[in-house]
Amino acid sequence: MGDKHLSQKGLPRRSLNLVSVSDSPERDDPSLKWSRERPLVELICGINFRLIPHLTGPTIGLFWNQLESEFPKCRTMPRLHQSNIVIGPLPEPRVWLLDEDEGRILQIQNDTLLLNWRRSEKNDQYPRFSRILEDYRRYFGRLESFLSERGLGQIVPTGAQMSYINQVLYPEEVSKAVFLSEIFPDIAWQGKSKKYLPEPGHLDLSTSFHLPEDLGRLTFNITSPVKPIAWLSKDGQALRFDISVTASAVGEVSSDELFAWFGKANEAINGAFQDLVHASG
Repeated sequence: MGDKHLSQKGLPRRSLNLVSVSDSPERDDPSLKWSRERPLVELICGINFRLIPHLTGPTIGLFWNQLESEFPKCRTMPRLHQSNIVIGPLPEPRVWLLDEDEGRILQIQNDTLLLNWRRSEKNDQYPRFSRILEDYRRYFGRLESFLSERGLGQIVPTGAQMSYINQVLYPEEVSKAVFLSEIFPDIAWQGKSKKYLPEPGHLDLSTSFHLPEDLGRLTFNITSPVKPIAWLSKDGQALRFDISVTASAVGEVSSDELFAWFGKANEAINGAFQDLVHASG
């Protein structure tokens, strides 16, 4: 099969920052105040592949017929990774298939298949990573079979991604800069040493790490303040932090290799959480 592995090399950093999401692995220690509040609000995993011209909106509609019992809702969304300048025919859109509570979303366009899990009031229990990956692999297989049976093409992976999104409410009585320093000690705001600048009013930080063994690139983003998701709080402000791992496919990659990568990427996200986040409330 020739050279085959997933790597951070070979694929321009195009779509892989599409829906930067990250989940913080949940802790078991009940004494950790904010960790106990379950900061994970969304997880996304998925695969990018070579563009399949025949995977059009109407064709996706036929595929939806096979999944409508699980995803009874459908929405057309703007295309991922699309330039603001389009020359020629408009590209095929992205389609969202949603379950009844809108806690799971299967995103489909002609070069991407993603699965989102989103926490909500009706969907508050995190089903664990292994369950989400099992579901994604099943939908990926269904799409492969659908395309093959109709002679529409085959999926040739070009990359994979997994992201976790977290939100933490600011305690009303605590300075935002102090709270940031407590959660992320490596990014402490040394307020006492500042002579001129006040505390930052908005924070938007991003850093990336090259992972060993050609696993890919891990990106860590912090945005603050943000509006909390509705079920978390109707008022106040929150801090959002995302942890994402992306990789490119080099050569021919089997399905088993692809899905083994997700397990390793999840381990990397857990390790990054342990390294970067201090969950002592």
